[in-house]
Amino acid sequence: MNGGSKNHSQCRVGRLAVAVLVWESVARLYHVGTFTRRGRLGSQVFKTNMSATNSQDAARHESGHATVLSVRTGILTDNLFVGCRPDGSYAAGINDASQIPLDGMTAANWIIYNFAGHAAERLFNPNANRNAALGDDITAEKVLRVSFRSDFWLDALDLAQQITDQLVQTHRKCIQELADAILAIPPRTATVLGDQYHIHRLEAPQIAEILRNNGIQTSRQFGSPDADAMFDKVLERYVAAIRFSERSPILATEFRNWRRFSEMNLLSPTTPRLNHQMWLDTFGKANAEIEPTLSLNDASQVFLTD
Repeated sequence: MNGGSKNHSQCRVGRLAVAVLVWESVARLYHVGTFTRRGRLGSQVFKTNMSATNSQDAARHESGHATVLSVRTGILTDNLFVGCRPDGSYAAGINDASQIPLDGMTAANWIIYNFAGHAAERLFNPNANRNAALGDDITAEKVLRVSFRSDFWLDALDLAQQITDQLVQTHRKCIQELADAILAIPPRTATVLGDQYHIHRLEAPQIAEILRNNGIQTSRQFGSPDADAMFDKVLERYVAAIRFSERSPILATEFRNWRRFSEMNLLSPTTPRLNHQMWLDTFGKANAEIEPTLSLNDASQVFLTD
């Protein structure tokens, strides 16, 4: 690394430290409005524990997205990325299907696709932290709120989660093979906010071959511009979020809620918004079996068909 790059990196780390202090101060001012695990106002905060995610967790998470996407829609994922510290810790991933247009699949498939990452991760690791799926949950909730009546939201979530769980269970072998293939790719090394990361990238031809070997055919692909640069930006945001969470649980809670609220801007201003902790509480039973007791008639067909 040359002197200019090193100074630039140090400046970015310095700015991050200042941002942490500012965020912590703001968070303490507004902490009285933070929701607890029970969804009630109080002073307890939810610890994200983002650093507990390892490279296997992240690889299975992204492989779950790619597998369910192809099963439900026939769309081939362009790249699967996993970035982690050299020892496999502090891992993050991305399912590179960024060019799929909004009308490229149904609302039900958008929700199931976004749920599939955490469902796959939890299939192999029952203690998987749903906070690692914040971006997925934000997208799923956007689709839910603009596509279904509010009195159907909870039923829709239950049904979508049930279908997703069944899909990842059915295709468990494929998910694991994709995850193994990602981590078998020799990584490139990148410096992210002063920390060294190993970045694994599995590309579309290799993904398609594993899918075919598991009886899954794909018929569509949308391409991905400058995928490495895109993932580096995602990884930088993830590293920053980890540093926020390690600095203070209060900061972690407020930063997570700020991100969630800021990314819900596509919704109508009159649509009621949920604190992210309340969204997590909806899935408090995630480790329990979801009983198929729903009777949704025509509405359920939206989820049961591709």
